[in-house]
Amino acid sequence: QQRSGLRRGGGAFNKRAIEPRLISYVKPRRKRYRGEVADMDVEETTEMTKVEINLKTLLLRVGDGREDLHKHVSMLANVLEEDLSTHSAFINGMLLDCVKNLSNKTPVYGCLAALVGVRKPEFAKALVDALCLDLKEEIVRGRIHGFHVRNMVRFTCSLVNVGMVSAPGLFATLKGLLDYAAKSPSPRKDHTIYTVVASLLWLDKAVLEDEATGGAAAVAALLATASDLAEVPPEVLVRLAPPEAKA
Repeated sequence: QQRSGLRRGGGAFNKRAIEPRLISYVKPRRKRYRGEVADMDVEETTEMTKVEINLKTLLLRVGDGREDLHKHVSMLANVLEEDLSTHSAFINGMLLDCVKNLSNKTPVYGCLAALVGVRKPEFAKALVDALCLDLKEEIVRGRIHGFHVRNMVRFTCSLVNVGMVSAPGLFATLKGLLDYAAKSPSPRKDHTIYTVVASLLWLDKAVLEDEATGGAAAVAALLATASDLAEVPPEVLVRLAPPEAKA
């Protein structure tokens, strides 16, 4: 029971057991036997520097606990800004890993990316480029039904809210996903439609009311296309749409 990561008596999993997908930069562990030293820091430093281990921990834990969220995110933004010159690739990769797997923190990571991107435009460009590349690779590999694609599209909506991604660019991407759904068999088609419609929930009211980008009209067109593809009445899909789009 102790070796499996469970406390005696049915306790909670240890920290390592609940983060398997996020530790993509750590060499896989072999099974330990009695008498071996179980020092996670010693093993991790073979692939990661101590700075990277600290950055990974901060990115995973941001928004947790009862700390003031604004203060917590601002402090982490300052830390990331200082380390971008030497660990930019690691920060971008780890941030995207968090986005893919921790969907409940999507707005937090969107705000964090915006705070760093305002002062470091090259970081914003590199992050958006990596996001688009990862999203394209997932779709090409036929993984549209996976939660990684859904979480990345959701994160893109958060980046639109903070001004890092243009609204017309997002709407074109969502339209492209619906075109992909039209050529796909079920259930891939249904998953793609759900990904598009559910992502609209993450758009800010200001984005939808922006006449320059035609947010309301674009959302209405997306819902109409999704309704035709899903072969269900529009009001069924409208239940998943933002209140502003229902009008």
